[in-house]
Amino acid sequence: DMSLGASTARRWINRNELGGYPITLDRLAELERDTVTAVWQRDFVGAGEIWAGVVAPQSSLGVVKSILTSVFAAQGAVVEDAEPRPLAVREISAENLRAEHVFLIVDKPERTQTITSVIAVSPRRHDVEEELAADFGRHVLVDSGLGSIFGEEIRTKRGLAYSVMGVHAQYLGYPSLGVAANPVRPKSDEALDVIADLLSSAYERATLIDELPAETWNRQWQAFIYGRQLQRSSPEGRIAERMSVAVGALHPKLYARDIARWRTDRATVATTLRETWARSVVVGTVVGEAAELAPLVEKHFPDYEQIVIPYADSVRDKAYLRK
Repeated sequence: DMSLGASTARRWINRNELGGYPITLDRLAELERDTVTAVWQRDFVGAGEIWAGVVAPQSSLGVVKSILTSVFAAQGAVVEDAEPRPLAVREISAENLRAEHVFLIVDKPERTQTITSVIAVSPRRHDVEEELAADFGRHVLVDSGLGSIFGEEIRTKRGLAYSVMGVHAQYLGYPSLGVAANPVRPKSDEALDVIADLLSSAYERATLIDELPAETWNRQWQAFIYGRQLQRSSPEGRIAERMSVAVGALHPKLYARDIARWRTDRATVATTLRETWARSVVVGTVVGEAAELAPLVEKHFPDYEQIVIPYADSVRDKAYLRK
């Protein structure tokens, strides 16, 4: 159900804000073999460039090149490149994305937990300094597990949920912020109140960053940098990082910079989070008994448009068509 909440929000944003066509059961039923074949030929067999990351002994590169050349014959010769380059992609335009707030209630009765997630997607990509600031901001607020501000407030101090985690840093290439948690049902009211307050102070006002004690800031920064260095210390981690550059998830200039020389400050982090949130479409999702949750959502998120989606319809296209 945690993935159900997140995927429902993503489908809503894709369908209503980005003009995309998220996959649903009824759309799958309409697929035809000729259409699938044409897409396969265009996007895979006929792709102009393919990025391949290899973790293997130097002696095996000949075999690897032979396999790649035979499988991807249309792309020509294999070119070795130590520095990854961003791939050219056909991207969905965010030109019509609106800075609106929507709360989806997936009506699934008899839940013992009320799965809650909030995702904000901005139409403007970050520059290199904003990307670093946003990454560290997410680390401090939610991505560092139970040591994060959200994790400590929601789970450790109040025992409102078993799990607290961040959402993806990007959605379809655009910056994303948010949180996901699974509050226990008897504490849904308090949990939504705490989550609403944290979202406001973390992103809307960004005061949590300004108020962070210097000791906590320094400790979190060291943990953030150490985590990145640890990832880069293994062959698998280095390949994953290069792939992040290739697919647009990591800025090439940030990748090229020595991690020990990464720097940001409170003002940049707070401003980046606040401005990203202000530009974003924000979609909250809660999974549980709609009759029970609707008044709570109205109470704690009064400025959000509220939409109820029956559980069975969450995998059907009609659920994502605005009335």
